[in-house]
Amino acid sequence: MSLEYQNIILKDKPKTFENFIELYSYHNMQTFFISGLPLEEIKSNPQIAFEKTKKIIQEHYTGFIFTEYFNESLLLLNKELKFKKLFYKKENVSKNKIELPLNYKELIMKYNEADILLYKYLLNLFQEKRKEKKYPR
Repeated sequence: MSLEYQNIILKDKPKTFENFIELYSYHNMQTFFISGLPLEEIKSNPQIAFEKTKKIIQEHYTGFIFTEYFNESLLLLNKELKFKKLFYKKENVSKNKIELPLNYKELIMKYNEADILLYKYLLNLFQEKRKEKKYPR
């Protein structure tokens, strides 16, 4: 379903977070961008889409960054890439974190199964690498 078509569908609906989450073209976007698989294929079999994406990551990716572990992710990636100097400046950092209501989280998880599998896999890899490098938690 194209974004243009989805906008037509939503034209008469209230612009709510729930309606946005239900838009098909925003589901499993990390899996989509990495794997290149059609969204319809990802939706119909998220487990197979995840496995294909995992293989691509294993073969072609050096590292990744988690926003919730930004500093540690950056240090680990720096070590993996063997950069001599690392400098970054914190910008655009929110002081007021917003906690999503549980029903929003459940809705996001419902429509992003392949991305959730990918996140859990990468988080596990990150935690293993963090232990190997003895980074603080």
